Amino acid sequence: MSLFDLIPPAPSYPAPPSFPWTVEQLNVLDAITEWYAHVDEGCFFSVTGPAGTGKTTLVREIVTRFPSALLTAMTGKAALRLQQLAERPASTLHAKLYYPPKGGEDLRFTRLRESESNLVITDEASMCTPAVFRDMQVWASSGVSFLLVGDAFQLPPVITGQELKEFGEDYSVFAHVDGGELKTVMRNAGGVLRAATRVRETGEICRQSDIDDVATKNGYEFMQVRHPTETAVEEYLADRDDHLLVTWRNAVRMTANKMIRERLGHGGPLPDEGEPVLIKKNGQGRLNGEIVICAGFEAAEPIDTMQTMWMKVLGGEKILVSFEGGGGNGREGEFFDGGQPWVENWKNYHIILRKKCLPEPLPVTWGYALTAHAAQGSQARRTTVFLCGGDDRSKHFRKPTTLPSGERTSFASRWLYTSMTRSTMRTTMIVGG
Repeated sequence: MSLFDLIPPAPSYPAPPSFPWTVEQLNVLDAITEWYAHVDEGCFFSVTGPAGTGKTTLVREIVTRFPSALLTAMTGKAALRLQQLAERPASTLHAKLYYPPKGGEDLRFTRLRESESNLVITDEASMCTPAVFRDMQVWASSGVSFLLVGDAFQLPPVITGQELKEFGEDYSVFAHVDGGELKTVMRNAGGVLRAATRVRETGEICRQSDIDDVATKNGYEFMQVRHPTETAVEEYLADRDDHLLVTWRNAVRMTANKMIRERLGHGGPLPDEGEPVLIKKNGQGRLNGEIVICAGFEAAEPIDTMQTMWMKVLGGEKILVSFEGGGGNGREGEFFDGGQPWVENWKNYHIILRKKCLPEPLPVTWGYALTAHAAQGSQARRTTVFLCGGDDRSKHFRKPTTLPSGERTSFASRWLYTSMTRSTMRTTMIVGG
């Protein structure tokens, strides 16, 4: 099913508990109402805050106050979650902002629709890239207002090389939009949120378990083991239902995926029917980070030196994919790792695409174990986060980053926090040592 189709019913997550409004939340609600009453003074307003401060509860109230608002999120999974919690239809922002690409036309989301509403609410807005924000500004110039909701402490979005040169690796839409901020994590937040809050405040891995329920193991569990990848895979295979497996380095992710496939009886070089596949680039009506279920492959001709195949996905669609990975021409990488395959003649490559009216092939990889960026925007009952020995001490993992507020913190704290807060009930942190 394409992201441009209707979103199916969301999985069953526990409804957010009912709390009395805090003064902080009421102040933000009043600020939103005041902003929208004088929206000619600014078409964008943000609501930011860490996990557990009541952003989703606030969105439910905003939707009640502004029933004509268009409800969107930056990923399909986030839209599913938002749809259930707000109790009204939600969609990806891309599905509302862009027309789906036609066969043979250029490779990215470029053709803007007309807005269905004068107010668009966008959740998980920390994932908004400079290109998408520019297109939102086009809508804003025609009278559309945007309420951007998200967590400014999460990882910054994945951006292009050109955007990296222009904006730097810490780009955040929240650095360009004023608004209200929620700071207070609810007192009765569970072990996952308590541990995530400690990570956010200290910048260090929380090395003390905080279990809410001994019988179900819900809450936060810390484990230090000799073989973290093997332990994480065992945890995942013993409890696969609505369970995210997240790690830092792509090479470790690939190792975990191979272990899982082997233990599930999948031995071929390409996915078998029913296996999850991760899309690694926008195009063909799909989003970078989207997970689809493979339903088989059909042969396709090479495009210049790039080997391609048509991958059938659950629901009947076909996607033209590149599967060799980023290890071509002596570069680092390996087969089916989601990297960009080597192309000998890019000019000829694009000529072939145009002549044959083909979409640009999408690089794909295994969808069992993910990186934190790929998991961002998702939410699951359980998340297992694992780091191999030394990863948590790496200078690259601990490098400084800049938050939208200008405050400095470590990449490690943002990575850990983003990974841990994918869970609604249970997070297991596994560290090598």
